[in-house]
Amino acid sequence: MTSLRLSRPVNVRVAALAVVAAGFALPVTGASAATASSGSVVISTAAKDPGTKALRGAKIAVSAVRPASASRTRWTLPVSGTPAIDATSVDLDGRLRFVRGKRNVTFTGLKLSLGSKPTVSGTVGKRRVTILTLSGSPKRDAGARTIELKGSRASLTSAAARAVRSGLSVRRLSGGRLGSATVTVRVSPGSPTRPNAPSPGRNAPGAPGAPLVPPVVVIPPTPPIVPDPPVDPPVDPPVDPPAPCWSATPTGSTDWIACDQPGGAAFGGGNLRSWINYILFPGWGDGSIEPTAGASLIAPYDYRLMAGTSMPVGVNEVVVPHTGRITYRLPSHAGLEVWIENLNFRVNAARTSARVSVQAYYTPRPTDATPNPVPVVGPVADAMTVDLTTATPRPAGNGATTYEHASATLTEAGQDIWVGAYAAGAPWGAFTITVPDP
Repeated sequence: MTSLRLSRPVNVRVAALAVVAAGFALPVTGASAATASSGSVVISTAAKDPGTKALRGAKIAVSAVRPASASRTRWTLPVSGTPAIDATSVDLDGRLRFVRGKRNVTFTGLKLSLGSKPTVSGTVGKRRVTILTLSGSPKRDAGARTIELKGSRASLTSAAARAVRSGLSVRRLSGGRLGSATVTVRVSPGSPTRPNAPSPGRNAPGAPGAPLVPPVVVIPPTPPIVPDPPVDPPVDPPVDPPAPCWSATPTGSTDWIACDQPGGAAFGGGNLRSWINYILFPGWGDGSIEPTAGASLIAPYDYRLMAGTSMPVGVNEVVVPHTGRITYRLPSHAGLEVWIENLNFRVNAARTSARVSVQAYYTPRPTDATPNPVPVVGPVADAMTVDLTTATPRPAGNGATTYEHASATLTEAGQDIWVGAYAAGAPWGAFTITVPDP
């Protein structure tokens, strides 16, 4: 997905100036801070163990994105937040990366499972993969407020080995024991048992097919001021993926694609892809993109939405509704959070264009009149336009046509959603969508 060689020297002065000039409050970085407050998973690799031998024999190095860290003999994955004593899983900060030459496979969204057979998993592409298995059973001490696992053996799974093998084009790499593992999780005081969250019903907000009901939003007393995306990254930008970089869209779905937009490898691209790279830039270490409520992530630049039943409006016009929410978060940058959901396409009678209305949550850009804007949640009409004449039309059967890769453009109405950092007219990805014929 992205490439960042942490072994390459970084100009600290330039990095600091870039962050300060962009208006960011510098976050606490490094594994030590997170480890001191919440604990960590520490893997000590042993050269004699088969998993470690296999990695080194394939010339695969392991690195990490802060606040995680990794060296040749030690990987440290800090615990995120302060879990409860009965937690069955906890999130881990940072990212774990397997590198060979100019290629890398990066596992994001790291998570520690604390069941009878502990594991560490992560997301690569659209799949969650178990990366490590840990022997032993965690010990919970409510008095000491800890969950610990000592004297454990850590092993690379065959599923992780397959993912690394495929991403790095390595012919041979198998799983196996890497070395020892120590887990320390510091839990919250009192640490009450947490109730299980009920599953949403079909008509619950956020469930597939649910009506457009804005969620309840708690407005902070002093809302964050969202900074501009930086003009230049403080370290190397992600590497472009090969094109074509999206998969065929199945019937009943719509894909929103940004991978082939120009300038996507740097923050200055001024398009949807550069926004995604801004959120996921490895140097930040905590950006995430989360699809929910029927949306799915096919790749970092390819979102899949569930299409609903088309509804005729006007003379030969049609509205194609969708379910699915995509949430962008970058906590270290003033708590930035944006989500967009329930995209409705109003397609004109000639089937040459569409206007896209959405539900969104965002914080508008500060102005002199409103220096501390509050977050906004609600509908945004005509947030994007789609040019169907740029698409490749394909018969879809049942009196419908699939428009493959139709260019989308950000409108003036949609600018505020993306922290006001992109101008109206900016290329905002492309859609593959099926529309009833007139």
